[in-house]
Amino acid sequence: MKRTLLLISLIFCVFLFASCSSTHEHTYSSDWSCNSEEHWRSCAGCGEKAAVAMHDFGEHQGNAETARSCTVCGYVDPAHIYSDAWISDSAHHWRECTDADCTATSGMNMHVFGDPVTTLEPTSERDGISMRVCEICGRGVSESIAKLPSKMTRDEWNAAFAFSNVRIESTSNLGIFGAISATHLIDGDFAEQISDGERNYTASADVIHNVDFSEYYDEFVHMGDGIYIADAVLFSTEGTSYTYTDCKITFDGDKILSISYGVNLGALFGNMSEEFMFYDWGEVSVTPPRITNGELIAIMSADAFFCNFTLTKEVYSKNGSYTMTVVRLFDDIYTYEITEGLIEETVTSSGYGSREGIAEQLSAELLGIVEHVNAESLIYESYVGFTLTEPISDLGSSGKTLDSFSVLVEDGRVATVSYSFAEDGHVITYCFENYVDLSEVIT
Repeated sequence: MKRTLLLISLIFCVFLFASCSSTHEHTYSSDWSCNSEEHWRSCAGCGEKAAVAMHDFGEHQGNAETARSCTVCGYVDPAHIYSDAWISDSAHHWRECTDADCTATSGMNMHVFGDPVTTLEPTSERDGISMRVCEICGRGVSESIAKLPSKMTRDEWNAAFAFSNVRIESTSNLGIFGAISATHLIDGDFAEQISDGERNYTASADVIHNVDFSEYYDEFVHMGDGIYIADAVLFSTEGTSYTYTDCKITFDGDKILSISYGVNLGALFGNMSEEFMFYDWGEVSVTPPRITNGELIAIMSADAFFCNFTLTKEVYSKNGSYTMTVVRLFDDIYTYEITEGLIEETVTSSGYGSREGIAEQLSAELLGIVEHVNAESLIYESYVGFTLTEPISDLGSSGKTLDSFSVLVEDGRVATVSYSFAEDGHVITYCFENYVDLSEVIT
């Protein structure tokens, strides 16, 4: 009986307490409660939290932090000294407190990446790499650049520069001289250049000013879509070196569609740029210039030498001696000057003479040569003229070997003749230049 009464009393007390709790009104303290991260107000009766919020410390000022207080509750945050170095992950960067037992951080923000920069150009054999760097913390993120389509083989590249049966239109910006446009027609081994209405025949290699880019296969990077780029190519010809910049060659299969490049010609002439566009990869009819034996003999007649000229004869002997004779004709008077020695030239003889006989003498000497030269075998080269391809031994049973011979004809007259002989260990060279103004030479 007593146990029953005790149980009933206990149940009544629990019910009475629950009734009082359901009708409790919270009375929150006017003072803030807090920890190191947040603050709140507590109910005086039950301790329930209200107005819970993170501390408001304001912005950090530099790395060496002073103690700071929350502007809401007055909680004092201890001083921090943050590292100079940034800590980062793939998305954020921040600074950490130098106290090993402290986890406080400062300046946490997302990365601010700059534009991607290619650090490894892609090729047909490998992917390229680009890098983007955060402008705040310096963290770099690399990205892959897809490799290029298959590159031409060296044989395919070289074959593309063997121009044949093609029309090329070019534009050359020659610094202070302005722009010049020209059309080049290539048929076999020869090309015809038409510029400002003038025609000029030349070997096909001259189409791009003797710059044979086929030699520089490894300098070019394949950029895709048949485009090959080279920042700079050093090209040397006839003892002179040029650096061709911004070189770009565009291919369509095994054909070249365009070539462009620039070259610095110095302070006087400035920068030159050229672009060549290739068209009509089909039949192009070009007839290289030819000269017959009759024409060659005719232009060597005495009449061709009744003009101003300079004739230079150089003799190199097997004993190391050297002699140079220069004959200049001006109006009716010619002068001659003979010098000896390569290092310290000494004038050993000089004088004047009349025109009489000099033209006949030159004509006879040259006719004695050309009558043994097969004009049909001469090859035409731009700026040089008709040129002997192989030496002629024992010229006219003279025992002399004609090592070289070239003649440049302008307007039906001899402009330049040069030739050389090898004889008994001597090498003798002649160079005849027509239309020379000797007004400043004759005294």
